[in-house]
Amino acid sequence: MSLFTPLFFLAFLFVGMLPQKVSASQRYWGPEFEFTTRKLQKLWKDENLVQVPGRLGVWTGAEEGEAKRLARALKIKCKAIVGCRSRKDEYRFPGDTIFEFSDSFWIRLSYDPGVIEFQMQKLTIQQLKEKASFIQEFIFNTAAEKGFFMTQEEAGHINVSLDFLNNPKHAPFKFLSYLSFLESLQELWQGGMGYFKDTGRPLAAFGARARNLFSNFLSVVRFYESERSELTGELLYKRRQNMGLISEALDFLVHQVYKPKKLDTSTLSGADELKGRVHDKAVNIDSMLHAFWDERPIEDMSLESFRIELRAIYAQKSIYQFIAQAEFIDAIMRTLEKSKFPLIFINRPLVYPSYESILSVFYVLCHEIGLDPREYRKHILSEDFKSMRVPKIVLGQKNKITQRDEFLVLRDLTWYLPFFPKFQDNFMKLLDHVDA
Repeated sequence: MSLFTPLFFLAFLFVGMLPQKVSASQRYWGPEFEFTTRKLQKLWKDENLVQVPGRLGVWTGAEEGEAKRLARALKIKCKAIVGCRSRKDEYRFPGDTIFEFSDSFWIRLSYDPGVIEFQMQKLTIQQLKEKASFIQEFIFNTAAEKGFFMTQEEAGHINVSLDFLNNPKHAPFKFLSYLSFLESLQELWQGGMGYFKDTGRPLAAFGARARNLFSNFLSVVRFYESERSELTGELLYKRRQNMGLISEALDFLVHQVYKPKKLDTSTLSGADELKGRVHDKAVNIDSMLHAFWDERPIEDMSLESFRIELRAIYAQKSIYQFIAQAEFIDAIMRTLEKSKFPLIFINRPLVYPSYESILSVFYVLCHEIGLDPREYRKHILSEDFKSMRVPKIVLGQKNKITQRDEFLVLRDLTWYLPFFPKFQDNFMKLLDHVDA
């Protein structure tokens, strides 16, 4: 009974929220481009690490100096750009530098333990494409000229500002639909787009209790949504103008679901580090919780108030890779919107998928969200997949089955079928053919 008491309260928030008409979405995307140097790598490898007062984690002690060295090169380029100016910015750390341009666009140079980091103003995908060549030259080319580079040891976090301001009464279902779907895609966060066992854990890494709690929460939400009354819907509509109750849901997810009292340490290394670091999740929703704590009316909130952070992603090697990743995630979200925000969570233990399984999931997913997997593969999947042969999966096409064993991995995708109604018929025909 103790489990469903808070679930009932939180579910009440979402009763009657399923939209009747879905409007076009406009999302804003903000990167965290991370770079390293030989110096930082050596210090980190040699474990010459120090703790800095007032900062979390351990540091090499050289991050600020390396950031300032790159800042000097960027300032030279800034002087040659009409309308560009640079200034110190202590948004995070004393060594931060911000570059501002005549069209109000800005880029910040900062640092984190073992890396230097670029952040910039959030833009739509179209705006990113329009500025791509400039961003590539200013950030990536300049960094390369000064000996900065990235590896799969560094992360490339993607911040997505959701479009809740345009349609606030649909916001709760959008949020839960995005979250449940992304948390079901373990293959992406466990080797597909990235793998960071300490700083980008999927929900499954928090153990069976967390998974079951989240699954039960969604079940209660779905049940009470289907049983809603006109009176309940009317009462909730009056409360939609103030999003304080969403704060309750976020607080429950962050502190109860994502931080269970008992961790599944059999599949989670560095379990002790999890305490006090609840933001280190593959899909991080903490910033939304912080924004809602003061219960401001939704009209007073900015785009930053409705942000999720995707953390289990390898560092991008170009702005073009970041744009492709944004298009990929955006296509997933648009597919959910067209389906009226389904609340589906595939409750599986933490998986360690094979390369073949990850590649298969990627191709099936691209088919469903309307993207060409051949075009996006090099940008979405990690470097480990460059030389891999594409599994012989029938994506609505009539391909000749030549090797029976190649479809054994395909059987492992049956748990994905609730997401992919278009693919289901072809999939089942395939299995029938293999069994024949």
